Amino acid sequence: MSQIEELLDNDVYAYTRSGKPLSVQEYKVHLDEIMMASDVGEIGYSTSEANAKISRK
Repeated sequence: MSQIEELLDNDVYAYTRSGKPLSVQEYKVHLDEIMMASDVGEIGYSTSEANAKISRK
């Protein structure tokens, strides 16, 4: 039971491919940056490229 509580209390939502942990807020900021770059016509990430950068735990 303590292991389940430990997982639920963990602030890490996702990891980058390099292993850097991201909180929910950091993950949302990263996605917002991708969407803003796409909206202004800058080269952004395709879905497959974004998936390659961030993987869900």
